This record gives sequence, structure tokens and C-alpha cells, in this order.
Amino acid sequence: MQGNGSGISPLAIRRELDQISRFSPNLLIRQLLEEAVIHQKSHQEVLPCQPSLRKFHGAVLFVDISGFTQLSQKLDVDNLRKFINAYFKKLIDIVHKYSGEIVKFAGDAMYIIWQTPAPPTEIDERILKLMLENACSCAQEIIRVCSNYKVDLRQSAVMDPKMDAHKMHNMPI
Repeated sequence: MQGNGSGISPLAIRRELDQISRFSPNLLIRQLLEEAVIHQKSHQEVLPCQPSLRKFHGAVLFVDISGFTQLSQKLDVDNLRKFINAYFKKLIDIVHKYSGEIVKFAGDAMYIIWQTPAPPTEIDERILKLMLENACSCAQEIIRVCSNYKVDLRQSAVMDPKMDAHKMHNMPI
């Protein structure tokens, strides 16, 4: 993000962040906005892009599809893509229901956080407890909804978990 000698306009920053926000975690977008405001106030022309460390309180959930490697060896690429997209859609809907923030996809895994809104020095135990309850409730619903997800290996089609068909491969989470 570059300025024109008079600094970076907040509108220009917002437009650029809007472009990447669909593909980036909110955690990163918030951090970039904070840094842009600081650099705007200091009248620096270029917003530096450097690694940084941010500490926060909250909860983290790691979700991994058990048996995915075995399934990936049985499906062709297109059907594997359809499966993982349908499966992740269910997971993402559940995560959003409990106000979680997906910070990373890694193959068949997802990293999810529930971050407290206050800086660590101003943390309220009730807020932290709420973040933990949301993470635990999210994990329980993921297990309930996705633990018996079925894939029809005959047709390589993703099936509804309630369906019972011949030659189904169960995908526990």
C-alpha cells in the first residue's frame, strides 16, 4: 500500500483491504487496519509489511478430517474436491454459528479462534469463559453433525449423513 507523498488515505486503505478481506482472516485485516491508522498518523508514505507478533486471549480449535488420506486415495481429484468443499461448507456454517474465526485451512484441517475483544491487560474472565464455551459448543456440534459423514465410493458422490447406502465410506472427524 503506497501513498502519494501526503500519506495513505483511509478510503484507499479500506478499498485495498476490502479486496483481500474475502481471502484473509479477520484477525489479519484488523491488524493491518490498526497499523495503517498508526502509520497514517505518523505521516509515513509507505505502510511497511513486516512480520509481527500479537498476543491475545481466547480459544483455539483445530479440526482435522480423520481418514482423509485413505479417502483421497479412493477418489479422483474432481470428486475429492467436491467432497472437501461440501464437508468444509458444513464446518464453516457451524463455526460461524458460534462466532468462530477461521484463520487457516491446511489440507483437510482448519484452525479456528475465538479472540477476546479487549487487550490482554483488560481481559474480563466472563468474556474469556464465553469464548471457551463457544469453542466447546462448536466442537460438540461439529462432532454431532460431521462425525458420520458418508461418501458413496461407487458414484464418488457426497451423501447426506442420514443416508444408508451400500459401499459407503464413513468419514469420522
